[in-house]
Amino acid sequence: MYAKIIFLTVLTLLLWSHTEPLWGAEPVLGDEPKEVPKLTGEKISIAKQVATIADLKPLVGTYYIAAQNWRNDIRTDVVSMQTPQPGVLVPAGARMGLWKFVKAAENRKMVDVPNLRGETLENARQSLTNIALQPFGILEDEIEGEILDQYPEPGAKVFVGTSIFLTLKK
Repeated sequence: MYAKIIFLTVLTLLLWSHTEPLWGAEPVLGDEPKEVPKLTGEKISIAKQVATIADLKPLVGTYYIAAQNWRNDIRTDVVSMQTPQPGVLVPAGARMGLWKFVKAAENRKMVDVPNLRGETLENARQSLTNIALQPFGILEDEIEGEILDQYPEPGAKVFVGTSIFLTLKK
């Protein structure tokens, strides 16, 4: 069932991205904004493929869930949260944050997410490292830039090791 849905989604995305504009100009891949697909609930491997076919860059992070809130039906191999949200239009090649949920150990420490907006990439990375949070949404070879947005939001309480999605100002 899921294979058919994924196949039809991929086929629709491929056909949609290759249609000619009404005014007759040649289509140019990457010029049209891309609609973010709904990837929550999908296996991470499938979600990454669907996002890539949609001309988006999926990046996977970890979000720890308190042991008392953990349910046996939570799977660690599926996308549990995503940003941007489904249906949002983004530029071709935009990065997506995909989180998998992991059960936190009983003694795992919690920290407040700092406000990184407006900070340099170097300072943001250092701030997160100092409190044992993991930056993602940026590429390893990116060494400078200013943070435009982040998720989780500043002030949120998260477990150490949680991945914080950073968006750089272009």
